[in-house]
Amino acid sequence: MEKKKLLTVTLASTLAATLVAGAGTFAYLSANTGTITNKFGKAAEGEGYLQLKLEETGVILDAKGNGDKSYIIKAGEQDDKDPTVTVTNNVDVFTFVEISDKTELDGNKIVTYTVDSGWTKLDGVTSPNQDVTDVYYRVVGADDENKVFSVISEDRITYAATVTDEEIKEDDVTLAFQSFSIEKAPFTDEDVTVAAAAAYNALRNSGE
Repeated sequence: MEKKKLLTVTLASTLAATLVAGAGTFAYLSANTGTITNKFGKAAEGEGYLQLKLEETGVILDAKGNGDKSYIIKAGEQDDKDPTVTVTNNVDVFTFVEISDKTELDGNKIVTYTVDSGWTKLDGVTSPNQDVTDVYYRVVGADDENKVFSVISEDRITYAATVTDEEIKEDDVTLAFQSFSIEKAPFTDEDVTVAAAAAYNALRNSGE
């Protein structure tokens, strides 16, 4: 028998940027944003700037950029899900997505999905958010033609063919996303993944 349960999905966005403070010295500037974006640096043409948005169809964000959406779980079926990151930048940046996946219940994976191509999983890093299960990154160049990126392949999720009989209480099964971005220039390791890890740690674990 098909079980219909609620899946709550949370969407949040955070923006951070790094600007050069002086020759040979880097200073990290960061701010939390949702779709209300902040511009760093002078307004004059040619100055560095970075804007970041994370949005999803049907999700209404509050002033802090947080929002949620509930789904009805339909065993064995698929659902639309299109979290999208938009980057506006005139410097090369690392852009990250943190995924907090709590869609397994008693060993049964209730929701499955594939992270879209272009995102690379970043292992060996730890988020200050203890709910984060996976971190992905990509490099977004200042001159890249495309700066709008889906998080989930084909913007689709799939529900398990069978759902356990016990009641799924509200917030038991959740899937959350948060996005971050930081200037790439200070992180110069030839291995881009090593550089991305350093950038992520500077952004998320610097304590500043």
